[in-house]
Amino acid sequence: SENDNLILPEDRNLVSDYVFLCMRQLKVAFPNSADFRGNRRSNVLERLAGMCCIHCSETENQYVMPSGRTFPSAPDNMASALNSSLYNHMLSCPGLPERLRRVIPVVRKIHSQQCSSLVFGSQRRFFNRVFARLKKIPVDNALVAPEADVKPQNLGTKLLETLREYSFVYRPAQRNSSTNPIEYWQCMECRMVPFEYRAPGSLYFACPSVAELKEHCKACLKDDMYWDTIQWSLSGLNAKYAAGNPLLDREPFRQLLWSVVGDNQTVFDTVIGKLGLKSKASELPSSRGLWRLLQSSIDLKQVEEAFAILKNDLNLGAG
Repeated sequence: SENDNLILPEDRNLVSDYVFLCMRQLKVAFPNSADFRGNRRSNVLERLAGMCCIHCSETENQYVMPSGRTFPSAPDNMASALNSSLYNHMLSCPGLPERLRRVIPVVRKIHSQQCSSLVFGSQRRFFNRVFARLKKIPVDNALVAPEADVKPQNLGTKLLETLREYSFVYRPAQRNSSTNPIEYWQCMECRMVPFEYRAPGSLYFACPSVAELKEHCKACLKDDMYWDTIQWSLSGLNAKYAAGNPLLDREPFRQLLWSVVGDNQTVFDTVIGKLGLKSKASELPSSRGLWRLLQSSIDLKQVEEAFAILKNDLNLGAG
């Protein structure tokens, strides 16, 4: 089939319209040299096949925009990719038919509602099936060896100029260092923001491609925090545990958040605003430099007490 039998007709009743529609836009992906860069590197080295967008691929070299490729290391990673990188890719993919670009956000809005009517565990079964199919695909002959040397002196002048244009700097491995024994390329615009709060693609263990530089540049918020991942996580928690009564509307969750940010009113108000407001981006509170206000340590006892109250509020019981 067009998507290499990643999904089959008997899978249809296991997932929502959103998941099934998105998965139909993917096909099997074999690793290439670019996949040895960034977050995909570890999975590629384990010789696992991946998935890529069927709309922007080219038959001869299997090129796909970086955001349209994923090499999941576990079934759960597929759901995460569909809710973040792959969804964003489909909205911007130049090859995606316009009718699909309009339909995907619509069916995504009813994803949680449809999931609640599915047999318990069916979506997990679906991703387990797809992952099992990927694992059966032989990819040894498709692997391309990673670049042996990515030092600046061995790169072309044009590429070096592009790297400088996008504020990427090479960091050599530190000798006699147990904390920094590897070399990497890093975005200098957002390097001071804690790694988990940066936009994707801020650091590469091989020289990033021009497409990867452009993609990070679009998402990079410099000294600001990247909220997309946090918002997706919150959406997932709402769908799973707080349907009909969002976590941000629950006082126990706010108390838990208060304890996590170290009782800092400025940080608390900004986080609530970023995660809760449905205003235009220009109307959202600024979070530039907010990470600098985060405390290096928190009161774990206070966090545990707040979490216990939230568990009771959500009727999660023991465990």
